[in-house]
Amino acid sequence: MASASLLEFYREELLRHQACLEAQREYFSELAILEAEEAIARVTAQLEGLIPSHDGCALLESVLRTFDQVTGLSGWTDPSHLH
Repeated sequence: MASASLLEFYREELLRHQACLEAQREYFSELAILEAEEAIARVTAQLEGLIPSHDGCALLESVLRTFDQVTGLSGWTDPSHLH
């Protein structure tokens, strides 16, 4: 069974990318949004099988970096963490 903490981490990261994408919806075509949402859903559905595989975490890290290139999530600052 996949590590529950890793599973939860990747699931939360994918949800954050999805929320970020939704917040930027006006800047993307409907097709781009649909394809990104489908990709996030596919990866989310396969998480439990990917994590225990030999290179699953490396693959998921690559996927998150790819999503980040689209959403720019890593550049966003959570206002609740500012002083």
